[in-house]
Amino acid sequence: MSQTHLFQQQFETYSTEVFGASPQELRRSLEKADNKAIAVLVKTSTADWADQFSALTGLTKKEVYPILGISQATVSRSRGSNAKPSLELVDRAFQGIELFARTAALLDREQVGAWLSSPKQHLDGQAPYQLLQTATGRERLKRYLESLEAVTYG
Repeated sequence: MSQTHLFQQQFETYSTEVFGASPQELRRSLEKADNKAIAVLVKTSTADWADQFSALTGLTKKEVYPILGISQATVSRSRGSNAKPSLELVDRAFQGIELFARTAALLDREQVGAWLSSPKQHLDGQAPYQLLQTATGRERLKRYLESLEAVTYG
């Protein structure tokens, strides 16, 4: 199986696990900034959804909340409610899951959480999960993963 096919297959699986929707459906809704479509596609509360993201990635909730741009207080308020994630939150998590799937295509899934949490010399000593907190950081991590793919599969 090619690395690209493996990445796409894992991205589909992880997107469905966390969002309950395919990456294609979510991408279309995010590109249109369609809040109504996002509310229909994402069926769980912000708290449940943050828990799923943490479980998927192997990152702690303390590491996940800044990636998603939420606080512990936000999660606590949404627990037991029908509060849906915001468009920005879904977008950040969508990009995070895409990068997680790309990483999982390079490593075993069980190794990804530890890899994301470990500082990397080529990332100026930052742990990859820290880069997931900003759009610029996510782009830098994507380029770094693409360079690893080129070395591994090129």
